[in-house]
Amino acid sequence: MIASIKPTKALQGAVRAPPSKARTHRALFAGLLSKGTTEIHNPLSCDDTYATANVVSSLGAKLDCGTERWSIRGVGKLSAPRGIIDCGESGVTLRFTVPISSLLDDDVRLRGREGLIRRPLRPLVDAMGQLGIRVDVDEFEVRVHAGPAKGGRVQIPGNVSSQFISGLLFAGPLMIEGLRIEVTSHLESRGYVSVTIEELKRHTIAVETNSDMSFFSISPHQIYRPAQHLIPGDYSSAAFLMAAAAVTRSRVIITGLPEQSEDPD
Repeated sequence: MIASIKPTKALQGAVRAPPSKARTHRALFAGLLSKGTTEIHNPLSCDDTYATANVVSSLGAKLDCGTERWSIRGVGKLSAPRGIIDCGESGVTLRFTVPISSLLDDDVRLRGREGLIRRPLRPLVDAMGQLGIRVDVDEFEVRVHAGPAKGGRVQIPGNVSSQFISGLLFAGPLMIEGLRIEVTSHLESRGYVSVTIEELKRHTIAVETNSDMSFFSISPHQIYRPAQHLIPGDYSSAAFLMAAAAVTRSRVIITGLPEQSEDPD
């Protein structure tokens, strides 16, 4: 794409804030695990969310991506993918897909671009090992060996990435023994885990935790139900628009930002 940018002394007009990437990712994964049609209104369309959309399609859901609305028709049971699943450059996509893939009774191979596979993954690999799932990582791909993971108790540090915890939370309800996660160090970015729990609740999944999120308990035999998602605007993305208005002493209206938001951004 070639873009031409012309300088201006002032900005004016109204613009809608970009939607939340974190919530778009989570809505896609929850839709994959639900039997029936989940709709995502105002999704964020970007390379990272398209990477998650690719995973959703590869694992058996039917996906229709329109301009303002995406719909995911899940069949309630994951399907073994054909070939390697490309996670693009999205860490969220890879780190959520590893535990979700452990629910299959076939190997799942994942790859990424721009050094994605070299990003920290070891705590999640070790956690999957505690659940009886072997995960091999080399410089080219991640291979999740056939499960399905039965669940049980797992210990994992919280100071590397909260995405490991969120990925396990998505898979836990579908493990036959449920899942208890014990966080062995301070949980970084716990706000994102709160978003995960909120989106799981939307799909009728219950997660128990304590005030400092040092443990999570997920009962087995829970069923994901399809849901409607309206993705709110993202304050961190809107900050660029606000800054542009501030430095040019302009007046710009930014719509789509909720007055009350629990999002960590």
